[in-house]
Amino acid sequence: MVTKIIQGASSTDEQLVEECKDKTNCDCDPTITWTNPEKGTSTTPPENTAAIIVDVRTSKGVIRIFQKSDSEYLGAIGTEQAGNLVIVPWRSGWYISAAGSLPVGYVAKREV
Repeated sequence: MVTKIIQGASSTDEQLVEECKDKTNCDCDPTITWTNPEKGTSTTPPENTAAIIVDVRTSKGVIRIFQKSDSEYLGAIGTEQAGNLVIVPWRSGWYISAAGSLPVGYVAKREV
């Protein structure tokens, strides 16, 4: 699982989308859909997700990433990245599970 950590609290959604474009090499929709995943529930981002952004700047918790096919644990974003925004290029065969309350942004691939 490849991640990119964006340090600092001043990144705008526009800057984050640009980072996602660079990280995923795809044309991304300029709007980020922010959500707070329900704790302990498997959440699958929309099918057209290019990347997720986990906001660990002020909230506490962890977002764990798993493989859908066999529930294999792939990695997590949480206290080790405290104070930062973390971009994870997304694959359609994954899902997330939240512990605590961390905002997650979905960056969609632009429709052709």
